[in-house]
Amino acid sequence: MKSTDPPKVTFLDYNESAHPGYKLSCLAIGTPPIYTAVTRNSTVLVNTSNTASIHVYKEGNYSCVATSRYGTASRELSVSFVGENVFD
Repeated sequence: MKSTDPPKVTFLDYNESAHPGYKLSCLAIGTPPIYTAVTRNSTVLVNTSNTASIHVYKEGNYSCVATSRYGTASRELSVSFVGENVFD
């Protein structure tokens, strides 16, 4: 890694068909400091300088956005629940 690498984003242990309460974790690598956020419908759910993790209780589209002075990276994913009652 060069000393000015832009962030790269990955979801850890991602499963598109999950159960309510599923832990969604987003990891960003690159030249620090990197600020990582998880959003849903343009609302920031968590914003941290470490791995961003949330427990998912709503189906929908989630995004992971990593920002540093060397750039921005993002990934989107869709979460749907299986075999459980869905929370609104």
